[in-house]
Amino acid sequence: MLRRIILGSFFGLLLAWAEASPVYITFPSDVDWQVRKSPHFSVLYPKGQDRLATRTLQAAERAHVILVPIFPDGPDHTWIVLGDWQDATNGYSLDLPFPHIVIYALPPSAHGELASLGDWLDSMVLHEYVHTRHLYPARGLWKAMRFLFGSWALPNAIQPQHFHEGMAVLFETEKAKGGRANSAYFKMFQRMAVVEKKWGTSEFVSRDRMDGVASLWPQGASAYFFGGVFHKDLLRRKGEKGLTELYQSYASNWPGFYNGPLNEVYGKGHAEIWDETFARTRKESEVEIAKIRKEGVARLRYLTDSKFHKWDVRVSPSKRYIAYRSADPDKLSAFEVYDVKKRTVVRRVETPHGGSEGFCWGKNGRGDQWLFVRPVSDGDRSLFSVYRYDLSRDQMDRVWVDGATSVHVHQLDCDSQTDTVLLYQESGGKGKVVEARFSDPLSAKSGRVWEIPEGSWVTSLLFGASHWIALRNGPRTDLYRWDAGVSAPKRVVSADAHVFSLHATANGQILTVADFDGRLEPWRFLPSKKQFQKKLTLLGGINAVASRGDFAVMSSYRHGGFDIAVAKLKEGPVRKVSNEDASPPTRERASISAAENYSAWSTILPRMWVPNFLVVPNGMQIGVWIPAFDIAQKHEYQIVAGYDTRGKPFGEISYNYRFGGNYNLGASANFWPSYIQSTRSFFDVWGGNVALSWSMFSLNWRLGPAYRKVEASGLGPSQKSVGVEASVTKSFGFKYRADGIAPVAGTSISLAHTQYLSLFGSTDSHFRSVFSIRQYWESFWLNNHVFMFQLQAGFAQGTALYNSFFEGGGELLFYLGRVSFLSRGFFPGRFLGREIATFNVEYLFPLFRIERGWGLTPVFLKTVHVGLVGDVLTRATGLRHRNDRYTYSNDELFKKFYFSAGVELKTEWEIFHYLPAQFRVGLYHGFDPTGETLYLNFGLLAGL
Repeated sequence: MLRRIILGSFFGLLLAWAEASPVYITFPSDVDWQVRKSPHFSVLYPKGQDRLATRTLQAAERAHVILVPIFPDGPDHTWIVLGDWQDATNGYSLDLPFPHIVIYALPPSAHGELASLGDWLDSMVLHEYVHTRHLYPARGLWKAMRFLFGSWALPNAIQPQHFHEGMAVLFETEKAKGGRANSAYFKMFQRMAVVEKKWGTSEFVSRDRMDGVASLWPQGASAYFFGGVFHKDLLRRKGEKGLTELYQSYASNWPGFYNGPLNEVYGKGHAEIWDETFARTRKESEVEIAKIRKEGVARLRYLTDSKFHKWDVRVSPSKRYIAYRSADPDKLSAFEVYDVKKRTVVRRVETPHGGSEGFCWGKNGRGDQWLFVRPVSDGDRSLFSVYRYDLSRDQMDRVWVDGATSVHVHQLDCDSQTDTVLLYQESGGKGKVVEARFSDPLSAKSGRVWEIPEGSWVTSLLFGASHWIALRNGPRTDLYRWDAGVSAPKRVVSADAHVFSLHATANGQILTVADFDGRLEPWRFLPSKKQFQKKLTLLGGINAVASRGDFAVMSSYRHGGFDIAVAKLKEGPVRKVSNEDASPPTRERASISAAENYSAWSTILPRMWVPNFLVVPNGMQIGVWIPAFDIAQKHEYQIVAGYDTRGKPFGEISYNYRFGGNYNLGASANFWPSYIQSTRSFFDVWGGNVALSWSMFSLNWRLGPAYRKVEASGLGPSQKSVGVEASVTKSFGFKYRADGIAPVAGTSISLAHTQYLSLFGSTDSHFRSVFSIRQYWESFWLNNHVFMFQLQAGFAQGTALYNSFFEGGGELLFYLGRVSFLSRGFFPGRFLGREIATFNVEYLFPLFRIERGWGLTPVFLKTVHVGLVGDVLTRATGLRHRNDRYTYSNDELFKKFYFSAGVELKTEWEIFHYLPAQFRVGLYHGFDPTGETLYLNFGLLAGL
């Protein structure tokens, strides 16, 4: 999970957990943390969120009581981090370097699969704690490895994703209210696959694709859906005892040999169990389908046929257009506008969705206007904010409320003029509904505010003379009416169903989506009678509804995803509801400590070390990597040490302290013997630096003192340099497709300068500067055909060549960052100089989308793509220094150019079920007598 592995090259095989940037550090640095504790957990939370922290600990202790009998091997103590810097409901669990759970504690989207959770916080904690205890056991040789190497020896971690997620989905369903395994959402997937005769066939899914692929529905939900079906069947066969025996057996198992434990416990392998499961569940769905058809299934007319994900449907004020959110792996996420008269999509408004919902369409003197919710990324944060889109001007702008950017917004609705808006905001366990009026198109001032009850969440808002609010309270939905001039809304009814997507019809009725009958269908709410009336019976289900005259406009599911459909509303059965309070559950309460200020000492000590084996020209490097960070990610350090069989030890220690608004104070010290490939020279280099990093003016800055010492060698006398390092970087405009081979747009620019001074014993006064700019453009003729242009230049002066130089040429090893000064048709390290510049261009395009494996073998081929590449390099040795002992060719910069070109074939894989990998074969030609006629290079990179 935490490091990059590089395997293989033209020169040999490398298996290394190599030192690199800590990609696992993701928390914001400016959070003021506090801690509360219970007998088995500690919760780390932002100051002021004490109530949420207490609720989380109570949920965790309940989960502990439930799961210990099923997973007897587990950690004595587990950390839980509550994050409010991501507005999309999510979480994860890791047992390394220490057991911890991270929960982005926000209620789920009303239209998605997580809406099936009863008490969303209890269910999320239970789900993630299943992972914690499931991953923990280590038996047999794995137990000895954990004793020797530490916490990274996790045999149960190396399993298909649908094993992990299926187990957690099973227990979130069986041991808590609600849950996905029995949800209307997941049953809809199964039912429609049976209707279209895809259930149990490779057209829907094969065993190698059950973890999910981007191009096939249900994409990222696959591991949860299929895993839930599989584990529900295992539970039916031998109960919880069988699951305990199974995962204890896996704790001594080796990657890829998954049938052994299944045969041991259930007497059958994965394929045979699935065949029986598909047959049994097909019969169950056929019975359900026959029952639904007896009710009289509505005839739907589909307007679109692109499948995948659509939601948030709205009809324009003129009734001519239908707009909705769309997420398709072959396209960037967008709002699509369908013209009813032309019967086609006439506009796509590209914008990130990120699970957000909330969208209204009005019209005023400026023309048609949208208000909608979308995520906004700022450093380590991604928060939902309100935007206004002017259709006539094709202009999108962020909305401000009470003088600040609107954040943590999860639902909205507005009046027909888009002059007043109703917002639902939630963060840190506290939610509120706000009525705000615009003083200008982009600035609103809040009026009435309603603080919603703790533990509940808003599924839908309906703006009107009296506003309506759908509020989930556990598995129930309460409908509130907020009359004009009243400070707080009044509850009208409480329904035993998930109710959302409230929509006012032309005759003043309220159309909504509800799952009273176990399916997501359109219902009409009748406030005066306190009842709901079904308007359409569906075989599948819907996740959004709007009305257009007597017709419902829906995002309707059919096998493969959602499409926009219309159907005439009909009179159906009535479901009466009450306004009675639900009986609160009786729960034991664990003892919770008082709040404490956070201290890093309890989690900062290292808990694992990873061996390093690196094959290099004429030798091997053998070493260890020791990573560590505290639970708040304020402190992070790494130790790398080892021995080079060519006769040199090496080592580095680095430390980073993160604080304030994305500030980072780092220090490092190292001893790295350097090897110049072109001269086969080997010399010793000591180094160290202290640097402050921060963000300002949308730029990333770095500044600090640096020390460097080169020991005397055959290249020249000892050199000592003391100076200052500075750099600035900027990245913007990056866009990605779900199945993209590269960014389809984006620019990155960087400038780094090091100035060494004649102070504190410095041998020379010299400097070193590097500039880089990279640009991605997608072709206008085909999706995912991408051009990459890169210009890099380096300039150094004032010291001996061996003390400060740049190398250019091809590659020894393939790695994601590639060689800085790349000229692929020449031997690695062919060019050496104080001044160097390269221009690289690549045309990248997909060749095949494979997305197949071999059963459960932990190797999965995703895509094959091609790159046509070209490089131009120019360099110069620069001004000669008194300590330069050797004569080097002295080409003039920008006078002599070296050209190369070639083709690269790249294959993208997933190994061990989680680890992205890329294998590349490159064939290049250098257009110069010093170049290679045909230079073959290949390698494998794997990393997160």
